[in-house]
Amino acid sequence: MNLEPDHTLATEKQAGISLMLIIGIMIITGFYMTCTPNSEDESIIMGTFAFPILTVLIGLYTFTYRGKAYIFSRVLFFIFLAISLFSLFVLWYFIELGHAYSH
Repeated sequence: MNLEPDHTLATEKQAGISLMLIIGIMIITGFYMTCTPNSEDESIIMGTFAFPILTVLIGLYTFTYRGKAYIFSRVLFFIFLAISLFSLFVLWYFIELGHAYSH
């Protein structure tokens, strides 16, 4: 008795649902970032933390679903990991630059 085809069909269905949820979370995050009243500093911080949130979601998706069909998610994960690290570094740089002018 071979249960492999049912298992792959269920995995592909779950992967599609996970992808739709990730896209939905990012759309709602975009709405929240643009629809709420905030200052320039708050918008920079929210924009900086949007990339790490997306990186975590894509990382969970990437490491949950393995196989040749999901190679694009691995590439996307490493791209967003680099962007996330860069955005956090830029935020840290702005904070330290602000400390220089506090005197």
